[in-house]
Amino acid sequence: MGGPSEPPPSLDTAPSEPRYSADAYLEDRLGGLNLTFEGLRGRDYVVLNAARDSGVPVAIVLAGGYARETDDTAAIHAATIAEAARLARA
Repeated sequence: MGGPSEPPPSLDTAPSEPRYSADAYLEDRLGGLNLTFEGLRGRDYVVLNAARDSGVPVAIVLAGGYARETDDTAAIHAATIAEAARLARA
């Protein structure tokens, strides 16, 4: 699995604050969802863009992520924050 196949139509029925972590990474020892870095970037775009367009607040926390390489976990968290900042400026 490389990434999300379709964006959600809206966040109308979603939790008031989306929450997810770096556990979806394919090299995560506990997650098991097998997303690549590209897939995680796609997930971030879909979730953060839908939240912004729906007026849903998002809190980003450094939680989860048990990649074999610690640098991978740090890069995943940094990429999520960068995507949120990019969308906030758009």
